[in-house]
Amino acid sequence: LSATTEGGATTLAPLLQSRFDQAVRAEGVKDWAKAASLYESVLQGQSKHPPAVMGLGRAREGLTDYVGAIKAYGMLPQDPSAIESKAYLLERSSPLGAASLYRDLQKLRPEDADPHLFEARAMLRVDSVAAAKCVDRYLKRVKKEPNAGVILDVVGALGEEDETEQAEVLLMRFLQKWDHTDEAPEFRARLDRIRVERQASELGVGGAEPLSKALKEQVEEARQLAASGDLNGALVELQSVVQVAPRAAEAWAAIGDIHELLGQMEEAEQAFAWATALEPEEATWHVRLGTLLAKAYGGKRDRDARDQFKTALALRPSWAELYFHLGRVQHSLRAYDSAMAAYQAYLEADPGGDLAGLAAEAVEALSRKAPPPLEPIQGGARPSDVPEEALNFYKTARVYREKDDLVRARTELSKALEIAPEWVAAVNLEAAIELSEGDEDGAIAVWKRSLTIDPSQARIRLAIGEIHRRRGDLSAAEKTLQRAAADGAADAYYILADMAYEDHAYLDAEAALESYFQNSTGGLSHDPAQALRQRVKTRLMQIKSAIGGAILLIFGLVAGFLIRRRTGAVLDDLLARSPESAHDVARVVSAIRHELLKHNTSLLGEMAAALDNGDDHAVAFGANRLFGGPEQPGVVRRFREYLRSLERLGRHHGVRLDLRRRDPVFAPMHQAMEAMGSMEKDLRRPPRRKGARQRVADDLRALGQILNEEAYLGLGAILQALGTLELGADRLRAVDARVREEPGLAGNNLPDIEIEAPSEPLTVRIFPGDLDDITANLLRNAYGAVEPGGRVGIGIGETVDPITGIAAVEIRFRDTAPGELTDATLHGREIGRGLGLTTDLVGRHEGTIHVQPEPGWSKAIVVSLRKVDRAHSVVAAMEEAE
Repeated sequence: LSATTEGGATTLAPLLQSRFDQAVRAEGVKDWAKAASLYESVLQGQSKHPPAVMGLGRAREGLTDYVGAIKAYGMLPQDPSAIESKAYLLERSSPLGAASLYRDLQKLRPEDADPHLFEARAMLRVDSVAAAKCVDRYLKRVKKEPNAGVILDVVGALGEEDETEQAEVLLMRFLQKWDHTDEAPEFRARLDRIRVERQASELGVGGAEPLSKALKEQVEEARQLAASGDLNGALVELQSVVQVAPRAAEAWAAIGDIHELLGQMEEAEQAFAWATALEPEEATWHVRLGTLLAKAYGGKRDRDARDQFKTALALRPSWAELYFHLGRVQHSLRAYDSAMAAYQAYLEADPGGDLAGLAAEAVEALSRKAPPPLEPIQGGARPSDVPEEALNFYKTARVYREKDDLVRARTELSKALEIAPEWVAAVNLEAAIELSEGDEDGAIAVWKRSLTIDPSQARIRLAIGEIHRRRGDLSAAEKTLQRAAADGAADAYYILADMAYEDHAYLDAEAALESYFQNSTGGLSHDPAQALRQRVKTRLMQIKSAIGGAILLIFGLVAGFLIRRRTGAVLDDLLARSPESAHDVARVVSAIRHELLKHNTSLLGEMAAALDNGDDHAVAFGANRLFGGPEQPGVVRRFREYLRSLERLGRHHGVRLDLRRRDPVFAPMHQAMEAMGSMEKDLRRPPRRKGARQRVADDLRALGQILNEEAYLGLGAILQALGTLELGADRLRAVDARVREEPGLAGNNLPDIEIEAPSEPLTVRIFPGDLDDITANLLRNAYGAVEPGGRVGIGIGETVDPITGIAAVEIRFRDTAPGELTDATLHGREIGRGLGLTTDLVGRHEGTIHVQPEPGWSKAIVVSLRKVDRAHSVVAAMEEAE
């Protein structure tokens, strides 16, 4: 078993090499225990073989045996990779030890700047000033674009310790050399923030100034103006207040609110910064500033927002909702451990809070173990007559084009085309480059050359047709799009329909849309096509109504009204008649439940309490949320729009809904919303008399009972029913029976389906129509591939993730078809439409699909879906509440 040395490189004897190769394969499939055992076996024969040592360290990391991994990496005290791996694992438990190892790494890699940044990352846990010095050395040495995340973390830590001057130096050093990078705006913003805070602190010397009674009344008057929609008038009032009392923190915060409502984010930030500087012990101002920073800058100021939320929590640790907001910001910053801790702190502080569901989902997602890396998708095959050299030039051209370096892309592509001038992929890339340069005529000329080589490229004809239409050459566009549609580009039918609609040819538009829906499997044009179909139907209906005459129209409207009152359907009728509507119904129901009820009508009780306490400002604020204004619709108006969306959806599926009068969930909601709408005047300007205020408050509480409890749980039950189903053998047999009757399979000598399922159905989270489509597609594939005398079967079972404890239902589609089907093929571009659609449907429901060997069969395609525990369902919650 001894090792030999050839040319200075250590090699292994054949037996050890065999074990090493087995270890590498085990590591490749993440069988960490086997890999660790085999690597240890290799090291018994050759104690310091570097690849085996590194493999053993990785395997122990995979087993979460970090102490063992550190010990393994320590076997190579002079190996840079081993030192770096060991130091990384020590950063949390022994940051000073990790920093010492990174300094050793700096000596071994004197030209590499990264070890200085690694040292900064370790030192940040114990000494932010020392970490800043490491960053400074890193910035002096680094040649490539720096790692901005660690630098900003150090800057944030310096700010927390009032080392703002050193933070300013690091920010300026970065901007001097890398002002053109994507991270530069955030560095500039942090630098501006330091300077703004410095100005604010100078302004606040001497402490906050309390408002006099007269000035408080003036601030309240400004708030009333803002509540009524006069934001500019409110701003004028508040600015006059701070002229008299420039150190009034409350007035500056109110100014920040007005600037934010006006969309003036920089002015709002400065006003909030002055408020926090004047009254730093008031947590409210830090929350206002943190919320603005998190919301207004698309994530670029999340580190600043995090600092403000942390400050607020230090001042008011009992404010549970702040933990949730801090978790959101930490999540955005990819500080996943900190985000998890913040979400868990929120759940501990307020387990029944409004945000508890979102926090629990976030904790579950952060706890979920990452899946193994997917196999790389292989590029499309090249023609056999295209040399490898041309392929390499083509790939290089594509990379340059993705980097927007069109000159180099064209140079590389010309070399490929010189070798393979008839290669369609390369010709089409040339057209794409022409288009990127803005030369549409050049692109069309190249595409036409491509079509002479391969006339069946429907997507190319579609692109040419779109250019013709955009230019106004409608005749050429129509001709090209008709050919594209005939060749299989379904989106061409939608564009033709849209052109016909614009030309008032509504019958032609209707026919083109029918062709689109017959040939399309979805995509970007699907939702616009649905909307266009509704507009076309409306136009045709208007034309037919006009022909009928005024008398017939009046009679029809009256009769239709009476019929709708007596025969209108409820939502359950629509779902029973058209299960495929479930997706669209769920989208609207979820929006009503979350956008309107959860985040808006929950304030009805607070408004009632405000009426009791004489706080008209809070009532007016709530009224603005409920009723909105000319540009911002309120809750009542948005609810009416959502109802109309459901009714339009019903008409699209041939069902006339009467949600306002007959539906058991929506009818009470509609009545409550209409009652709320009738209260707008009293809520915009609350009555002065105590009795009248009490009446309004009681009405609000009653409406809150209907909307925030009964309606909220009712909508939850609808969503639960839409997104779950009982999966058992009977449902699978019903789908199998429908598949056998399809034209392509009817009459064939198909094997009997073999189904293994539990005696009691399992509840899974998926839309019923989607599961039926998945089952049908996989059965079609199996029946089409199996040979005479073969077998096709389905097995249903339950599994539990050993890490997260999350239960899942596995559906194993088995067959004895010859040939090999791999995960790469299942998820690849060359797969047929049926399996491609199946993969997409499974992914939409957060499931997985892969291929496994199956004893007694050729293979099994395994679909794994989330199992639903009825004890945690919305329906069960309703029953418990009752």
